[in-house]
Amino acid sequence: MTTDKFILLLLDNIWIYFLSLLLMFIVYFPLIKKIANCLINPLLFAVIMHVLTNTVPVFLFFTGRIQEYYFYYFIIAEIVFTIGFLLFFSKPICCKYVIINDNNYSNIIFIFYLIVFVVSTLITYYIEGIPAFKASRLTLKSNFTGILNRFIGFASTYITIFVFYVFKYRKRKILTAIVLLLVAITSVLSGSKSAILSLIFNYYCYLYFYENKSFKKNKVILLLSPFFIIAALIVIFLRSNRNILDAIISLAQRFIGNGDMYWIAFGDDAEYLDKIVIKHKYLYPLIGFLSPLHILPSNIYDDYIGLQLFRIIHPTLNNIMGPNTVAPLMGIVLYGWGGIILCFLIGLFTSFLIFKLQKKIPKSITMAVIYSYLYQNGISCLTDLAVGLSGIVTLILNIIIIYFICLLINHRVKYRKITLRNIYV
Repeated sequence: MTTDKFILLLLDNIWIYFLSLLLMFIVYFPLIKKIANCLINPLLFAVIMHVLTNTVPVFLFFTGRIQEYYFYYFIIAEIVFTIGFLLFFSKPICCKYVIINDNNYSNIIFIFYLIVFVVSTLITYYIEGIPAFKASRLTLKSNFTGILNRFIGFASTYITIFVFYVFKYRKRKILTAIVLLLVAITSVLSGSKSAILSLIFNYYCYLYFYENKSFKKNKVILLLSPFFIIAALIVIFLRSNRNILDAIISLAQRFIGNGDMYWIAFGDDAEYLDKIVIKHKYLYPLIGFLSPLHILPSNIYDDYIGLQLFRIIHPTLNNIMGPNTVAPLMGIVLYGWGGIILCFLIGLFTSFLIFKLQKKIPKSITMAVIYSYLYQNGISCLTDLAVGLSGIVTLILNIIIIYFICLLINHRVKYRKITLRNIYV
């Protein structure tokens, strides 16, 4: 089913869609309640987007526009995925060790990544132009800018979380304001509607992984919330050159569009699903990890499922874009009903990244940044495994850089054992 057909179906059955949405929120309410420790938790945001995604197959079922075969597969795959996701779920437990000489190298790393962020962003703008004004922000003229983008993302996370730290403990208000304003502006100019949430998600991760604090109501968050809504509208307005009303409608469509992969792949007779070609079915789940490392020849990697779907319904367009490849869709394309096993493994892997590894990482501002980046990319696996794995590759590369910086300054990490009260934020 094409997007145009789905929109017409939605307009004719809008109340059925809202009924489907309400039903999915009821189904996922126990999970939402379990993780809803804070309104700015990126995991809570991801689960809500997951609910919006899964509303589409239910809506298609109620309107008779999906085959029972695919709908029942979707239901079972989601149940299995959720079971895997919850296996490692636990309240946060802090590591028993803290790095006591973190300041000796964290300042140098901050300066390094601030320079990397500014220089890489300016080079990218010079070569590619400003993404917010491009028809497709994912289309790159040079592979070099693709490499730079990997470091821009991690550098943004590092300098943002670090200035939260220096604002509290060193009272560097001017430095904090400059860095946060810089990151906010580049987030808007990135053309990504999710990028504008990075500041608020990084603030949560700072509180969660460094301060170990809990909060349910925060005046800062309430004050910043309108900014992020306005910023999202600005991003859409800049990219579309339309009026503000169209931008608001486009933002609403963006939320509904979380389930675009389902109406394209499963809608009507699933005619587009059979046109997807994957030659290396057992290699494909690892494409997000292997492709950035260039371990294997590039021609051995199949095109992403989402990209193939986009090109199937838009054969005349060459844009590099397409819907996310959620676990159930990847599973059925690769292995049919055997994809249920893959869904369980992806859920389990995501749970391991998000919940299990935090117990092993000692407390320091640098380690808080590292795990924050891992946490947010682990969450990305909920919507697209390849995106999450690609982020992990970026993290590994930056960990190596941080390690060599420590070697250059002849820094030896010192630990001490601590006793912290476990706090569920």
